[in-house]
This record gives sequence, structure tokens and C-alpha cells, in this order.
Amino acid sequence: MRAGILTAAFLILSGYVLMSQPNNMNQEVHVVKAYEPSVSDAYKINIMPEIADTLPVYTKFSYSIDPVMPQVKFEPDQIPPAKVTGEPLQPLHNTYLKFAGGNYTSFLGEAGFNVLRNKDYSAAFFYKHQSSTSKIKLSNDYKSPASYSDNSFMMGGEKFLNEKSLYGNAWFNRDVVHNYGFNTVFDTVLDKESIRQRYMDIGTKIGLKSYFPDSTKLNYDFSLKYNFFEDLQANYENHVAANVLLSEFYKKELLGLNVNVNFFNHVTDIDTINNGIVSLNPFVRFYGDKWRIETGIKMDVDAHTDSLLYHFYPSVYLQYNVVENLFVPYFSLGGGMISNEAKSIAYENPFILPGLHVNNTNNVIDIRAGFKGRFSRTVSFNLNARYGAYRSMYFFLPDSNGIENSFNVVYDDVKLMQFRGEFALKKSEKLNVFLTANYYHYQTDSQLYAWHKPTYDATLAFKYNLKDKIIAGLDVYNQSETRSMSWHTDSVTLGPQAILVKSFIDVSLNFEYRYTKYLSFYLAANNVVHRKNYYWSRYPTQRFNVLAGVSYVF
Repeated sequence: MRAGILTAAFLILSGYVLMSQPNNMNQEVHVVKAYEPSVSDAYKINIMPEIADTLPVYTKFSYSIDPVMPQVKFEPDQIPPAKVTGEPLQPLHNTYLKFAGGNYTSFLGEAGFNVLRNKDYSAAFFYKHQSSTSKIKLSNDYKSPASYSDNSFMMGGEKFLNEKSLYGNAWFNRDVVHNYGFNTVFDTVLDKESIRQRYMDIGTKIGLKSYFPDSTKLNYDFSLKYNFFEDLQANYENHVAANVLLSEFYKKELLGLNVNVNFFNHVTDIDTINNGIVSLNPFVRFYGDKWRIETGIKMDVDAHTDSLLYHFYPSVYLQYNVVENLFVPYFSLGGGMISNEAKSIAYENPFILPGLHVNNTNNVIDIRAGFKGRFSRTVSFNLNARYGAYRSMYFFLPDSNGIENSFNVVYDDVKLMQFRGEFALKKSEKLNVFLTANYYHYQTDSQLYAWHKPTYDATLAFKYNLKDKIIAGLDVYNQSETRSMSWHTDSVTLGPQAILVKSFIDVSLNFEYRYTKYLSFYLAANNVVHRKNYYWSRYPTQRFNVLAGVSYVF
């Protein structure tokens, strides 16, 4: 009904409007410009509709997983065993021969034999002869007989047992020298036989060593040694030694005990001297990822015929690997008795008085600190400083009796400061260079100088391998001046005075040409600078000398 009323009202209003329009539609219209239709901008309402719901609805999910093991059937294919092929073993040769000759009527001969690869044992022997029948000119132009002959033979072997090995070796050395150097204020002619000296060294050593891989087992190394040493005048020394080394891990620490027993029986035509040194050194060694510590105590018993002396020393070693073997500082603290046996004294200075007996030296304290490492894979180094205090350190001086062509010893309490540097370059098997330098500072108590002890020395060793065909080597040794004593100002007057022993440099070259895998030719040139080098006062060495020869392996 409401709709009908609205419709009737709309029709009445429309009729009224139509009636109000004039009937005459003829009117003049002036057009100013063309009609341009346009549409006005539309304005939209940007308000989004919102539903204001006062009752929030939350959706909740509830689920569970029922574990079910899938049934999978898998049959792996068979893989054939891998074949590991390492580098082929290089062929070995069990026999070696070498012969050479040169000026100064020099001869060299070497022979060696060894058992090839064997799982049960190893064995070898080696013999060497080197001699010269030359004369050497002294400061007064006198050509003194300076012949020498060195002969050495050694043999050894090892039997491999179950986690153990039985080893042994034997040796025989026979060396002949002549005391050709003397004080030239004496107008004399030396008889070759009267200045001849011969040393004979015979010995053997046997031992038993274990290699238990189980760290809970006690590892050991037992050995016995006997050595007989004699000079031409029938002065001799018997040396008997027994050594025991025990070690076992307790948790992560290594516990050990080192026992050394040495007995010396020194016999001359006028006296017999017995001396024994017993050393006990229990220790504990601790390990870490980058560090190592060893600590212990050392007790040395110095036993003589009429006395028994006890000495105690610390035994400490520390090491820390800072950067993967690139820089490793280390420190050690120790000491001990040093046995000056006749054999070692004669090898150090063969021109000593016949039957010379040298007292033991007490190294009261020995402190070392340094660092080692490498600059690269091919270059390594080791630098350290050392301080040592010694009681009864011996020094060689010419004997005041006679023409001063033999050496006696004097003793003193000494403090020694030493600095040492080592550098090594190893570039595969092609190039090897090794350099060592030492600086020494001796502080003596009563002696005027540290006789025949250098202030510095240096050694350079160079080896180059050219395609395994040519092997070249260079060796350089440099030693500072030393001091000695002259007892006579003339053949009658006794007037002791210190003398200077000049510094020297010794350069040696050697070449080897491998003609085949078996045959090689050899050349060695010694003292290339052609100088008189003095290791001991009034004893010049041979000047430029050459050895040429051949070697053969089969």
C-alpha cells in the first residue's frame, strides 16, 4: 500500500512539471565554441568495511601420529675387495766397495755388507781404511814425519722376537799417529819410530729391548758393554757398562727409571786407577695436546778406590708447541758426572802423553732454553742458550818436559755461557743445506785462559743432487783463534808464556758421478784454500789435498 501511494505522488508531480514548460520552443542560441563533453572526477570511499564481532572464535587442531615401521626389503650388492698398490720398493744392494787415492800418498778404502729386507733379523758390517805417509812442513821449514793410519771395523745385528728384539754389535779400531809437532826453538830431527803412537780399541755390546704396544705393560731396555783400549806403550783401560731403562704408563703419565753403571780400570806401567760411576734417574713424563713435561731427580755416585762421593741433580724438561711445530719453546735443567775415559780423550786429541789419565768432570748445573720450529715445510731452525757450571773441567796444554810435542791436561772450575743456532734447508732429495754456529764464553777460576777452546765456530754443509746423476757437496768449517802455552823461550831457558793459535777456515769439496746404478766415480778436495790450519798448537794440518776414486755396489 505504501508503494502505491508513492507511485501516485510521483506521477502527479511529473505532470505539474511538464505543464510548467513554455509552448514556444523557437529561440535563438549562440554557440561560442564546440562542445567538449567531460566527466567529473569520481570520489570513492576508501573505508574498508569492518565487522565488529565481540565474540572471537579460536580454531584448535588436535592430531596424533601412530608410528608404523615400513617393511623395506634391501639386498646390497657385493663389493669386490679393494686392491691397495703402494709405491714399489726400491731395490737394495747388500755389498758396497770404495777405493780412492791422492796426494800426500793418501789411500782410502771402504767395504760394507748388509742383509736385505728381512722380517726376522737384520745384520751388517763395515770396514774403513784411510792413511797417509806424508811429511808436513813446520814453522822452521822442517818437514816433520806426519804419517797416520786409521782402521775401523764394526759389525752388528738384531733379532726380532715377539714384541721384543735382541741386538748386539762389536767393533775394532786401530789408529796410528805421529807426534810431529814440536817447539821449533829446539833444533832437532825427529825419528819417525820414536814419535809413533798406536791406539787399539776393541769392544762389544748386547741388549734386549721390548716394544709392547699395550701401554699398561712395562717396557724395558737392558744392555751390557765391554770395551778394551790400549796404546803402543801397553797402557790400557777396561770399561764395563750396564744400562737399564724401564718405562710404563700410569693413566696418562709415563713413569720411568734410567740406571747406568760404569766401571773403569785404568792401568799404566806405574799405577792402577779404578773408578766407577753409578747413575739413578727416576722420572715422570706428562703429555698434553701441545705440551710435554718431564721431571725427576738424578743421583750420581762417583766411586774411587779411596773415596765415595754422592751428587744430586735436578732433571727437568719443558716443551710447548705454540703453533703446529712452527714455534716450539723448550727449557731443560740438569747436570751430572762426566766420565773422561781414556778412549774419548785419545780420540779428542791423539797427541796426548802415553797412559794419560783424566779425572771425571762434575757438571754441577746445566740450564738450556731456546725455541725450535720451521719457517716452511723445507726450512727449520733451532736456537738456544746454555749456561753450565763445571768442576774439574780439563784443558789440553803442551807438556813442559821435552820438546813440547805431547799434551798433558790441567783442571779448573769453569762457568760456560753458550749460544747456538741451527738452520736446515731440505728440498726433497735434491738440495740440502745445514748451518750451525756457536758462541762460547768461558769464565775460568785459576787458569789464565780456557786453553785450546774457541770463542766461536761455524759449520756450513751443502749438498746438491742433480737427477741422481751428479752429487755435489760443499763443507766449510770456521774456528776462532785459541790460546796455548809455550814453556821454552829457547832450547835451554824455561819461560812459560801464552801464545796465540790462529783462527782458520777449512773448505772441502766433493763430487760423485754415478756412471750407472752400480758404478760411481768420486772426487774429494780438502783444505781448498791451501792454508796451515791448527787445531792444536804447533800441529799444522795437511794443505790442499785431493782424493779420487771409484765406488761399486752390487
